[in-house]
Amino acid sequence: MSQQQHLEEEEEEEFVDTYVPGEKKSVAEYVNLDAEDESLRKWKEALGITSNVAGQTVGDPNDKRRVVIMENRTYLGDDEPIVKNLEDPKTIEDLKTGTIKIKEKIKYYSEIKFRVQHEIVTGLVYQQTISRMGVPIETRKQVMGSYPPNTPENPFYVKKFELQEAPSGFLVRGKYLGQSKYIDDDGVVHAEYPFNFEITKK
Repeated sequence: MSQQQHLEEEEEEEFVDTYVPGEKKSVAEYVNLDAEDESLRKWKEALGITSNVAGQTVGDPNDKRRVVIMENRTYLGDDEPIVKNLEDPKTIEDLKTGTIKIKEKIKYYSEIKFRVQHEIVTGLVYQQTISRMGVPIETRKQVMGSYPPNTPENPFYVKKFELQEAPSGFLVRGKYLGQSKYIDDDGVVHAEYPFNFEITKK
């Protein structure tokens, strides 16, 4: 486990519920906030916000996005991961027509590689809505946390989502449509894309 991943886990477990950011501020403004606030101090430490990170960020200044989803890796059992480059517009188009086959009862999880640029993002959540034959059947949410902009020394983040098991049985086999969204605590949707998958017989 990298130091950044360790800090992200600490943030989710210890800091998200103890310090709630109010008005959005730049990294430099957060650096200079009142050091007497213990929960704020811990929150800044968990995010790695120090005086030497202000101004040293990555990303094109002309790109107004604050969260850039770079890559998705899906691990199905012991198979090699399915890797999707989400910075390639062709990949997004292919997701609309392609189908990922998932065997029933297989254990699987995903990893997301992403970049934060320009401003701190707070309370980022991954939301996945699943529908079948046009009828929504499930919505899942996974907390990702809060992140300062990436730097040349730490150019991206990787978030591993929890391990899941594919359902089984005749009734659940078939094709599904999924919709992925990345939303912050202001309700801003930073990225959104569809995907198709099929539950197949083991």
